[in-house]
Amino acid sequence: MGDTRELLIIGCEVLCIVCLLAILLFVRAKNRKQKELREHAADRSRDDRLCAALENVHAPARMKDSAAKNQAYQVSYHDNLEKRADAVCVQLTECGPLSQKEYLFYIQDFIRIGSDPGDELTIRDECSCGSDAQLVREDARVYARRVMPASRVYLRRGRKQYLLDDRLVRVREGDSLVIGKTSVQIRFVNP
Repeated sequence: MGDTRELLIIGCEVLCIVCLLAILLFVRAKNRKQKELREHAADRSRDDRLCAALENVHAPARMKDSAAKNQAYQVSYHDNLEKRADAVCVQLTECGPLSQKEYLFYIQDFIRIGSDPGDELTIRDECSCGSDAQLVREDARVYARRVMPASRVYLRRGRKQYLLDDRLVRVREGDSLVIGKTSVQIRFVNP
């Protein structure tokens, strides 16, 4: 009789331990699920803020690939452009810390680059102070120059960088204009 009683007590203790382990596993699984939901909501919120910061209605509201979260967005802008015989066609690729955007311009006289809303290419960079630079077409060539005296605009050619002033400097294929942390790569397009 004493052995049965001891076995019953041991059985009850084992049952209590199993129940406690089951409760702990359930609580842990529930906490893990809540943590995953919080992380997913934070990722979604961060992606939505990034899309809003880029002010791009064509960008997806959320990134589908989790590996793409650490990469920059890449967006192309090609509005209904007409081929103009007297214009030079350039593709400008704006590379900032969070985005990469491509634009296609036909330069008849000049285009302005900077943070001013009236600029043809508006960049978001804290170092920008209004209309920073211009790309100017003379004959069939494109030149760059700084517009605002307070602006620090560099022309990057290969591994070298030149500080621009208000004089025209000829732009070559693959050159970049650097304004703060934003660079604008220049490519000539033969439409």
